[in-house]
Amino acid sequence: MEDKIKDIISVFIKVPSDQIGPATAIGRTVVKNSILLHRMYARLQEEGIVVDNYSQIQTFSDLLGRAGANGNGRAPGEEAGGLYEAAPAAVQVVGTRQGGASIGVDIEEIAAFPVTHDFRKEEFYKMNFSPSEIAYCI
Repeated sequence: MEDKIKDIISVFIKVPSDQIGPATAIGRTVVKNSILLHRMYARLQEEGIVVDNYSQIQTFSDLLGRAGANGNGRAPGEEAGGLYEAAPAAVQVVGTRQGGASIGVDIEEIAAFPVTHDFRKEEFYKMNFSPSEIAYCI
């Protein structure tokens, strides 16, 4: 599984997978475009690796700790409530953390978004938009 994660991440951080180690940076310092960061985690989710608060992940070892923690992307003892919480229908719902809201505005080129024939089935769109938002855009 670790090799599969490295293969996925290597595409987004532009480092060969065999050169990715525990201290390899994989957060916002490396993947500067937030759409690419969301796409990276959507791609991981397609492989069954769900991380509900990836804004906290800075290194490859951080990701492994989250991905292997409880099978749900949370560190041991951590409660639900991160930015992206898996809902029963595998739809990602935006939420807030206690002690502060997680609100932001991103302006991105539409060309950077994944091309798909069905926005309701593409993990990137399911992670970042509610079903009603997807329906409205369709």
